[in-house]
Amino acid sequence: MDLFENDKRSYARTPLRTEFFIRKEGEGELFEPFKVVDISEKGMRVKDNGKLRGSAAFEIGTYDKVRALGVKDAGENPTYNDTLFVGIMKGRAVWFDEHWTGIEIYEISKECAEKLRMLSY
Repeated sequence: MDLFENDKRSYARTPLRTEFFIRKEGEGELFEPFKVVDISEKGMRVKDNGKLRGSAAFEIGTYDKVRALGVKDAGENPTYNDTLFVGIMKGRAVWFDEHWTGIEIYEISKECAEKLRMLSY
C-alpha cells in the first residue's frame, strides 16, 4: 500500500474546489496558487504543473494567511474567494503523476486541523 492509499484510508478526504498558495520552504520563492481538489487534515491532492515534484518541504496557506505574513509575495490574487483561512501549514510531496501531486501535511496548528476535520463531516 503506497502513501496515497494509506492516507485515503486513514483520513477522510473531502472533495474541495479551492486554491492554496504554496512555496518551497526556506527558498525565498513566491507563494504560487495551486488548485486543491480534495483535502484531509493530513494531506491534499493538488493540480500540479510539475513544480512540486520531489520531497521538498513546502509552506502552504490560503491567500489571506500568506498575505498576513507581512511579506508581499503571494504571486497572484486568488482565483476563488477563500473562506477557509487556513495556514501556514508545512507539507511535502509524497506521490505524483502526470497531472497531480499528493502532499502530506506534517505540521499544522490545532485550529487549522480542526477546520479541515470539520470539512469531512
